[in-house]
Amino acid sequence: MESVLIIIRGNSGSGKSTISSRLQKTLESTFLIPHDLVRRKMLDVRDYAGNDSIVLIKALAQFGRNRYRHIIVEGILKNEIYKDLLSEMLNAFSRNIVIYMDVTFDETVRRSQNKHDWGEFTIDDLRRWWCNKDYLSVQDELIFNDNDTEAYIIKCIMNRCKMM
Repeated sequence: MESVLIIIRGNSGSGKSTISSRLQKTLESTFLIPHDLVRRKMLDVRDYAGNDSIVLIKALAQFGRNRYRHIIVEGILKNEIYKDLLSEMLNAFSRNIVIYMDVTFDETVRRSQNKHDWGEFTIDDLRRWWCNKDYLSVQDELIFNDNDTEAYIIKCIMNRCKMM
C-alpha cells in the first residue's frame, strides 16, 4: 500500500484541527499527526528552528508510511521553521496533498473564541503568532479562505484523494 501524505497548514484558529479530525473519521486507514500535540503536549518545546518536534514528526510520518493509507500532518508549521521538514516529507511520499488555510486574522479570532481551550491564549498571542500567506508554494497546493465551508473543504480534499 502506498500512503498519501496530507499536510494541512495555517494560522492558529484557521480550522486545521477541525478539518484534519473530520478527515480522520471520513477516510479509511488514517494516521493523524497533530503538530500541537507533538510539540506542546508530548515534548513541551518552544517553536524554534531545530526543535525536537521536527525529528519526531518526521519519524512519526515514516512510521505511518506503508502502514496507513493516509498520513495527515496538521499544524501552523511556519515555513521559516519547518520548510526543510515539509520538503523532505513531500520528497519521501510520492503522493501528496498540501493544504493551506488562508483565513483572515479577524476570522481566526472569531473561530478561536469558539474553541474549548480558548483560555490558553489571547488575541495578542494570536497577533504575535500571525504569519500572513505562509504558502509552501508547491504544485497543486490547495488554498482555502474564510468563505470556504468545512463541507466544501472536505469535499475538495476527498476528491483529490480519489484521484490518487
